[in-house]
Amino acid sequence: MSKYQELSKTFAESVQLQAQYVSDCCAFSNCLFSQMAEYLTWPRDQMAFAPDEHAQIEEPTCNHHSVRLHDDGSIHFFGLFTINRFDNVH
Repeated sequence: MSKYQELSKTFAESVQLQAQYVSDCCAFSNCLFSQMAEYLTWPRDQMAFAPDEHAQIEEPTCNHHSVRLHDDGSIHFFGLFTINRFDNVH
């Protein structure tokens, strides 16, 4: 096996491991937030995940679109809980 083939194989394996890590973390987060919403009786349609506070997209569940993998290997995301506000302005 050439050096290039070894590097390619190692890279492909690391990409798969990273994808599995993100998947496992999101599965845990989805379970945690689902249980928390149930406990707090928080409406699921008022919860979302986003990769950062400036994100233009929100995802209804944690997935690879809603997280950021940082250089230190940690995964960051924002769990967003919103409320419907009704103003009585006349």
